[in-house]
Amino acid sequence: MLQDGAWRKLTSIRGTHPHFVPLVQRHVLVDSKIYITSLNILVLDLLASSFSIIPHPQGVEYRGIVHTKLSPPDDDSGVYLIHANELQLDIWLHKKDKWSLLNIICLKHMLANLRMTDPTFENDHTGVVLINQVGNNVEFVFWQMGRSVLYLDTKCRTLCKVHWAGRDGILLHIHPFFL
Repeated sequence: MLQDGAWRKLTSIRGTHPHFVPLVQRHVLVDSKIYITSLNILVLDLLASSFSIIPHPQGVEYRGIVHTKLSPPDDDSGVYLIHANELQLDIWLHKKDKWSLLNIICLKHMLANLRMTDPTFENDHTGVVLINQVGNNVEFVFWQMGRSVLYLDTKCRTLCKVHWAGRDGILLHIHPFFL
């Protein structure tokens, strides 16, 4: 806490806690809470100086941060979870201690349409969806499939290829910037 021009430590979480995940993992700040996705969703309440755990929705298997991402809603009353399961994106909302499945987006047909207009897709491995970045309120999702980076507008359900990672296929982070 910054008080009278000096920083003071109010509380800390020790790395020996069984559910502790370092904050280098991707996390989301909603209101005064930091949500971190791991085997469960870890919640650090900054105002109450408390730590809690939210289990993933039933049927969601956490397989790493490239398959599961969090997104803040517009009204600061919960958190979205976006989960990639093969060629399907499931969008969940956790609000008032309850999970609701809001949307299921099947990517198979979208990819089929995109392949008709993009010949660089032909040799790409298309079995694994790796989520790279999610917009607030789950307005968009950047994801990688093989060497291609795709942008999905979840509201309009439109998909376009925005980048091709080249021969090595290595892509670490996407940082979207909108005007």
